[in-house]
Amino acid sequence: MRGIVCGMIRERGLSNKSTFEVLIEGKRETIEVRRSNNRTQIFFRGQLMDVDAVEISANSFSLIIGGRSYDAVVAGVDGTFQVLVNGVSFEISLLNPKELRHIAPSLFDAAGPVPVVAAMPGKVVKLLVKAGDRVHEGQGVAVIEAMKMQNELKSPKAGKIDHVNVIENQTVNAGETLVVVS
Repeated sequence: MRGIVCGMIRERGLSNKSTFEVLIEGKRETIEVRRSNNRTQIFFRGQLMDVDAVEISANSFSLIIGGRSYDAVVAGVDGTFQVLVNGVSFEISLLNPKELRHIAPSLFDAAGPVPVVAAMPGKVVKLLVKAGDRVHEGQGVAVIEAMKMQNELKSPKAGKIDHVNVIENQTVNAGETLVVVS
């Protein structure tokens, strides 16, 4: 969720106050983003929090929300996002993605090759695809083990696997490209 909020607040087109309806793990939520001068705040679940967001690399963000630090990795297509925040993975869907598409187009861009990246350091437990395979959006491409938990990374779009940059049992760093889908 915080990665989506980061995308919402970092784009210049955001008005002073914008409201977004989202599904977080199937539960309907409202996120309000407020901007004034150099200050950004979010109102979520009855709490108003100051936010500082920095994009570290493509789809990877460092956030300070309410004085707490978060690392977030976001991958999504057409308003549905897989988000990993401090090692916890969940899915967020915008109920009206057109509201965000015009102010954060980079979160929706699935044209051309799209990398599937490791959200955090870990080990590639299983590769589910090989170069040349056809995949559909949301299909699993690799399984990463991090902090004794396994996470299946999914294709952000339908297409063909162009490159597989890792092998099973390989250790990977956060932000490292595992496969490329075109």
